[in-house]
Amino acid sequence: MPIDAASQEWTGAMETYRLTQNNSFTILEVTMDCVEKYVDYFKKTFPKGLEIVKQLSEN
Repeated sequence: MPIDAASQEWTGAMETYRLTQNNSFTILEVTMDCVEKYVDYFKKTFPKGLEIVKQLSEN
């Protein structure tokens, strides 16, 4: 499928998820490249999604 203008904006963008053990805790660290116009959106939505991951992992 050809890349259109909207998907071209995201070409090369990356999300990195890193899990590390710290004594009895597991730390999830997320690094993300993002198109500037979506930064505020992800600042609001990513913490909500990560909270769900936290709840699922603790139950």
